[in-house]
Amino acid sequence: MSVSVASMELKRPSPAMVVAVTALVVSLGGTAAAGSVLITSSTQIGSGAVTGGDIRDGSIKKRDLDARLRKQRAARGLPGPAGPQGPAGATGPVGAAGLSVTSADTDFQTSNAAAWDNIDGLKQTITIPDDRPRRVLATVSGESECSGGDTNANFCSMRVVIGGQVLIPDDEKFGFHSTNAGNELEGRSWKALSFQRLSPVLPPGRHTVIVQHRVVLTGAGPVTHHFDEAVLSIQQLGE
Repeated sequence: MSVSVASMELKRPSPAMVVAVTALVVSLGGTAAAGSVLITSSTQIGSGAVTGGDIRDGSIKKRDLDARLRKQRAARGLPGPAGPQGPAGATGPVGAAGLSVTSADTDFQTSNAAAWDNIDGLKQTITIPDDRPRRVLATVSGESECSGGDTNANFCSMRVVIGGQVLIPDDEKFGFHSTNAGNELEGRSWKALSFQRLSPVLPPGRHTVIVQHRVVLTGAGPVTHHFDEAVLSIQQLGE
C-alpha cells in the first residue's frame, strides 16, 4: 500500500523524546559538548577546580589582582654575585696633606748682621708625595725684639727659604719688627709677632724649610734682633 507524504501529519515530539535526544547528543559529543558551557559567574567554579596549569602564562596582570595583594612586597632575595670591577675613575684634585710643626724653644736667637742668618732649630724637612706637586704655606710666629740704632728707621727683617728658594712675597725690605726710631730698648720691648709665606709649586721629593733673619740699617747702628719661643708650621696645599 502506498502512502502519500503530503498526507502525513507531523506530530510534536514528547518531552521524554527531547530528554532522550539531548542525552544522546551529550554522550556522543563528549568534552566538545561540555566545553561549550558558558561560565558567567564565579559561583559556577568549585573551590580548587582551577589550577596554575589551567591559566595561560602572562594572561593575569598586576591590575587583575586584589588591591591588598598589589600592595604586598615579596621578601628580599639573597644578593647575587659581585660583578666585574669597573674601570678606574679620573684622578681627583690634590687635597690638603695636613699640618707639620717645628718649634724652637731654646735660648733666643740673635742677629746683628745685615746678611741673612739661619735661626737655629727653626728648620723642617717636608716630603712632597710622588705625582702630587704641591704649594706650601709657612707660618712663623714667636717673641721678637728689634732694638738699638739712632732715630732713623732701622728695622729687623725675616724670611722663609725652601731649597734655596725664597718664599713669596720675597721682599728684601720686609720689616718684620721696627726699632721705632731707636726707641725700642733691648730686654724691654718684646712683642708676639708672626708672618706667612707661600711657595711656588714644589716637585715631589724632600725639601728643607729654613727661617732666616737679619737687621736692616738706614742710619747708625748697631741694631739687634732677638727671636725666641718660636714656631714654624707648614701646610701643604694643592697646586
